[in-house]
Amino acid sequence: MPDPAPNRILRALRDPRLRYRHGRLIHALRCALGIFLGLGITYSAHIPNGEWTSISFLIVMVGLQHHGNIRRRAVERAAGTLLGAAAGLVIIGMQSTIGITPLTFMVMALFCGACGYHAISRGGYVAQLSAITLMIVAGYGLDPITVGLWRTVNVLIGIVIALALSFALPIYARDYWRFGMADALRRCAELILPAKADDQTQPRASVETISPVLNRLRPLMPPVARETKLPMAQLESIQRSLRLFLSLLELATSPEPAAHGALPGTTDWNLADAEAERLAARLIAVAEGLETGAWALPWSAPVASESLAARMTGAELQSLRRHLLAAPPLWSV
Repeated sequence: MPDPAPNRILRALRDPRLRYRHGRLIHALRCALGIFLGLGITYSAHIPNGEWTSISFLIVMVGLQHHGNIRRRAVERAAGTLLGAAAGLVIIGMQSTIGITPLTFMVMALFCGACGYHAISRGGYVAQLSAITLMIVAGYGLDPITVGLWRTVNVLIGIVIALALSFALPIYARDYWRFGMADALRRCAELILPAKADDQTQPRASVETISPVLNRLRPLMPPVARETKLPMAQLESIQRSLRLFLSLLELATSPEPAAHGALPGTTDWNLADAEAERLAARLIAVAEGLETGAWALPWSAPVASESLAARMTGAELQSLRRHLLAAPPLWSV
């Protein structure tokens, strides 16, 4: 029996590698689908001020594509919404009871000022959303309280849609992190052998192109920690080990190692062809372990006949491998 097309599409969307390669397209699809659902729900249910559902959805979803970020942002959005909505309803009630518009404006300004004070602290997003929700719900403070209640409902619907789509079509920071690191390791493997060519300027340029890849991995660490429940210190140690390996590799592929900080008097700070091939194979093995979760057998210990460059780069790569093996949530998918 042929596999139905919807099943093939869903299976493709669940493929981590596809989500990594086409994450922006999938995120755009989620945003478009969320707006369509928000407009459809509020229009068909005749919910007043339904546009606030779409606005709330966009605030939560558009700028944060990774699952760990969206879950945290949705929780913070809910907290900010409840706080801001409660304040907005109180202000509407105060205006309808007292009827002094300048006083109402002053209270709203003071509340937003307090939110601004806390917006640059740890809980800044909750404070920011509290102020935004207050203005959405209360407006000028002159509307009936039912209008404020409906606006609160709209904001909560937007949060629910964003959270539902983040689970239905998840884009995990963990996958971006592990595939990005695997790509960096493969680039390291590619530059080792060209370093033996006549053009000695290319290896250093290639090393420099790997640094931006590592820089892109760093902002992913907080959502990766939330998704995998791993401590940030453990992720930091992995990233630090990779950076140290890259520094050693830069020395090993440099035409003038001493000019880049190699030990004075060192005569074997260059990789032989066989050593470069062996190191490249180990780099690819670590990259495949990150991508598939299938790790090769333990490596043999370095031998005394190896050059200093081979021993040091091999030892640091082994250290990186041990760090990764100690963190199964990163690659055991």
